[in-house]
Amino acid sequence: MIVARGVGALGVGILVGAVVGRVLPAILGAALIIALAFTAISLGQDAVLRNEAEPQRVAMGNASGGVDPGALVIDFGLELPGGEVVTWQVAQERGLIAAVIDEEGRQFASAADMRAGRVLGYDIQLTIPGSQYLPVVAREAGVVTAIGLVALVGTALVVSRRRPA
Repeated sequence: MIVARGVGALGVGILVGAVVGRVLPAILGAALIIALAFTAISLGQDAVLRNEAEPQRVAMGNASGGVDPGALVIDFGLELPGGEVVTWQVAQERGLIAAVIDEEGRQFASAADMRAGRVLGYDIQLTIPGSQYLPVVAREAGVVTAIGLVALVGTALVVSRRRPA
């Protein structure tokens, strides 16, 4: 991933330098463009990962909490008794606020609900399994490398137009 980001940054930096033509403005412009591009790529990757995340129930009764120890945790939430999975933000917007959690990860609105067995939902983590890291990293590396290579092609076009015929 570091090499891919390096290729991307190099390509963008060289293109900005070729277009601007002055050292200091090119360095500042390239730094700004690279920072904005990598931020946009990271935010886009986060959005994609949220859609790909798998819910895993959390149980406090075992050492790993019932979650794959190699998983990348994307968000936390609640699995409702009907099977719907919502993030904690959505749960709070719906007024689903858990006050009591048992060691099996069951959430209850109150101690009275716990005694009565009225489960609000189950504590979950939205995760990307460790086995999916390679495709995730490859996808992001591919995007960043492609940006760098496109920028290098753009640089070749800019430079070739400057040469006397």
